[in-house]
Amino acid sequence: MGATGAAVLLGVLLSACSGGSDDDGGQAKPGQPETPTQVAEPGKYDSLPEACSSVDQDALDSLLPGIQAITDEVQRERAYAGAATATYDTDRRVGCRWKAESARATHHLSVDFERVVSYDAAVSDDDRAEDVYAEKAVEAGLTPAAPSGGVSGEVAGSSASPEEPGASGESGESGAEGGSEDGKSRDGGSKDKGSQDGGSQDRDSDDERANRGGVQESTGRADVDPSPEPGGDDTPTGDASPPAGGGDPGQGGQEGAEGLASRILDDLGDSAFLDDQVSQSTSTSHNRTVTVVFRTSNVIVTIQYDDQPMGAMQTPDGKEMQDRARQLADRLADKLDG
Repeated sequence: MGATGAAVLLGVLLSACSGGSDDDGGQAKPGQPETPTQVAEPGKYDSLPEACSSVDQDALDSLLPGIQAITDEVQRERAYAGAATATYDTDRRVGCRWKAESARATHHLSVDFERVVSYDAAVSDDDRAEDVYAEKAVEAGLTPAAPSGGVSGEVAGSSASPEEPGASGESGESGAEGGSEDGKSRDGGSKDKGSQDGGSQDRDSDDERANRGGVQESTGRADVDPSPEPGGDDTPTGDASPPAGGGDPGQGGQEGAEGLASRILDDLGDSAFLDDQVSQSTSTSHNRTVTVVFRTSNVIVTIQYDDQPMGAMQTPDGKEMQDRARQLADRLADKLDG
């Protein structure tokens, strides 16, 4: 009987252990979230405006001076209507282009709206749009302002120095390539400084001083002898005046001093920049392209405005073109907000 009682007691104990294991099965397993994962906030905009009707007739009259002079009524109406940009998904991207010729120049205008959607549940549409905007700014050779939401350090770190907002190339090249050219100039400047330091080791040598002066003069540095011989060619190349009407904002900083160089804008949308490029079309004339890019929530707007002079003309006026492009950008931003 004692053996039988012991067997029964052992069976009861085993049953109790098995029951405890079954009770634990209803609890959450380690690593399993107790609450649903929080999804990032969607952007403000879930659709885009009709691009060709976004620019009113008054704005087109200002931006395209030759449009009112078109004598054929049908052609004039077509010019005002613009040509829609072909896109794969009009819910995500739309655009429109206009063109008008005058006796002085041919003007082109394009407007592009892009709605950015984040496919990462942890990244909001606005933050993803800020990343896209920052990439565009870097391509223009500009350093985007640090956003509150967070552009990746990779994008911001690869941009040009904030002290050189006008890092744009010659002949209509991209701002990023222009920034590389500026980088070469800075390297060249370092080499000049090195040659001066090397020459200063022998301060008793008049020849070395003369050589150093020659190097400085050839690079157009500010400490060239201010009293060249009359009739000589000692005038530093850096002192040459830009053509009237504005020169390339990437050269010499002449327009940068007037606030016309490519730059970040702090009074348009959530983020914005302006890029000003001049390219030589012929030996006597230059094309000018002004681009304004701004972001409002998860929509990025790009305005491109260019002036191609006819015949032997000077460089198109940068201030006038920038003012027109900025005014259009302000109108489009107001329409999006409204």
